[in-house]
Amino acid sequence: MPIGPLQILPLVAAGTWFVLAGLRIRRNRLASPLEIALTVFPILLGTWIVLDWARFGLLAGQPDAVVVGVSIVGLAIISGAVLALLLSAKWLLLGHSRWDALLAVPPALALLPMPFGGIGPFEAAEWGVAVNVDAALFLPWAAVQLAYVLGAVVLLGGLSARLRPPDQKLHRLFLGIAGGFLLLFVIGSLSAVSSLVTGPTGYPWYSSAMALPAAALLAVFLRLGPEDLADLLRALSRMEERVVAVQAFYRDGQPLVSLSARRLGDIDTGNIQGILRTIEAFVETSLPLSRGYAVTGVRFEGQGVLAVRGQYIIGVAVYDGPAYDAVRSGLVRAVREFEDEHWAALGTWESAARLVEAAAQKLSTVLGAPRADGA
Repeated sequence: MPIGPLQILPLVAAGTWFVLAGLRIRRNRLASPLEIALTVFPILLGTWIVLDWARFGLLAGQPDAVVVGVSIVGLAIISGAVLALLLSAKWLLLGHSRWDALLAVPPALALLPMPFGGIGPFEAAEWGVAVNVDAALFLPWAAVQLAYVLGAVVLLGGLSARLRPPDQKLHRLFLGIAGGFLLLFVIGSLSAVSSLVTGPTGYPWYSSAMALPAAALLAVFLRLGPEDLADLLRALSRMEERVVAVQAFYRDGQPLVSLSARRLGDIDTGNIQGILRTIEAFVETSLPLSRGYAVTGVRFEGQGVLAVRGQYIIGVAVYDGPAYDAVRSGLVRAVREFEDEHWAALGTWESAARLVEAAAQKLSTVLGAPRADGA
């Protein structure tokens, strides 16, 4: 069947989400689990829109099993996207947990009955086929998705409180991003209700409408530079309040510079030995990679240590609270930029030691008002 302008709209929506993901990859280089989740989210949404478009229009005449299979894959992709959104908001406000993986269990359990009669029967439509759902089987899955998105919205509200009194630029940025996600929540809710109450329409209206939040987020993102997004991440995590100390070592383990906030006493003395042993073990066992940036981290109750290994320099940060993603992103960026700017003078520890002031200046971006001690 010929594809007209109306049938192109879902592909426009998918393309907008893919462009958003591509820009995130280009600008942020996926330096932390948070950035990975925020990039996976638009990729999954774009992929779902393409599948939804194909299911409604291109699968007419195909065996029912094929249509059901594509529909189930689409529901699984939506589940993954919603999970990525919830985890992103949770990591920013509450930090990481060893139990985070359990958040994947409810949507997986809700999806399990769907292959057994939850999708179908199918009806002929003006364009392709219209897909019905069994309300008894579809409602639990839809309820989990809506609950997760609502949870993400609530967490975003908690994050908004961290910007009060707000920096006006950062506040506008946050409101633009939160507004895009809120629009996405409204569209998803209408889609779920429509699937249960009004039945199928034979056209993927809601996947087409996904172009609206994608365009809103893209408009915000295109006006910003990488530093603006980094500043927002720092503000939401209150990184300057949480990082206690930052150190730099040469790749053979010799120290270069140490920066500390004016509150080293905040570190629990019972944790100091464990933190120092972790840093020492990482530095001693690290081998230089070709322009690679390996990261390791460990927590000691409410405090943690995170180490980033570059080709020449190893950066280490001690922090407290749920600031892992911001600290990781900031520390990776500081080590990378320092090596990019001074790689020609980092061949030996002696030459690197002449750059202590430059290293301290770069690492100070991870701290607020630091105090430096040279090599």
